[in-house]
Amino acid sequence: MIKALNTGPTRGDAAVALGRLGATEAVAPLIAALRDPDVYVRQAAAWSLGLLADASAVPPLIDVLAHDDAVREWAMTALQAFGAAAVEQLLLALRAGDPMVRRASAEAIGRFGDGQAVEPLIAALRSGSDFGNRDLKCAAADALGRLGDARAIAPLVTVLTTGDDHEVRAACQEALCRIGEPAVEALVAAVRSGQGLAGYTATETLGRIGDARAVEPLLQLLHDGTQYLESVAVALGRIGDPRAISPLVDALRNLPWLADDTRSAVATALGGFGRPGAVALLEALHGNGAHRRREFADRDVATALGAVGSAASTP
Repeated sequence: MIKALNTGPTRGDAAVALGRLGATEAVAPLIAALRDPDVYVRQAAAWSLGLLADASAVPPLIDVLAHDDAVREWAMTALQAFGAAAVEQLLLALRAGDPMVRRASAEAIGRFGDGQAVEPLIAALRSGSDFGNRDLKCAAADALGRLGDARAIAPLVTVLTTGDDHEVRAACQEALCRIGEPAVEALVAAVRSGQGLAGYTATETLGRIGDARAVEPLLQLLHDGTQYLESVAVALGRIGDPRAISPLVDALRNLPWLADDTRSAVATALGGFGRPGAVALLEALHGNGAHRRREFADRDVATALGAVGSAASTP
């Protein structure tokens, strides 16, 4: 079988057979087969190395994970069979010189779900500049989100609100949304203390998580000013707490100079509350006030009713 693995048209089948036979003497030839020009042979070799679970195969499989897209999932599955031995090597690989190896290692750790990886992943998230380490930081954020450990919340919020790169911030936001409710308190604190980008990104993330504990600090932002009005409106609409209806209506009535996109966001948010939001908006726009001088008042109503959809026809 080892001879057939090295030459001939049945190399892939030989790789599979060697794994099924539990032939530990085939580990080195199977590692060499990971560089075979035939993708099927490489996939079969990775699969069999997972069955044989010899620790010497872990570094080559990590290299495949980083550099061979056609065999990536096979290598990932194989590494999972190694358990703690693979995690130990993957943690070391987070500090490898090759950035592709670092990124692939972080991705694998997130898939394996090992708690001992949290601190090394946090270190990877904090490493270097966002631009120079974008792929690693994104992979580390994704892994931390999958692991769901509370230790990751503060670092993720920090990078979300202070990061220089959009892709890295987006990865942190996805991770925090995956963690969900445990991240709300830290995000609320970021909203209360943040300015500019920090307030915007934290607000948007709270809206995606949809926890009602965020309603009061978001309403406070409406009270403090209009800097985040659009993102606050979207967040409140997603959360769907009726306490937001009156403040959102007041924002439309009392701030007639708002940009069209912001007005549309507020009206859409009100429509998201269903009939109560649409009725409140209609009543407000039929009253007196500076908002009636805007030619867009009727458009606001239409936007809100469109967001209500079929709910508007409910008796």
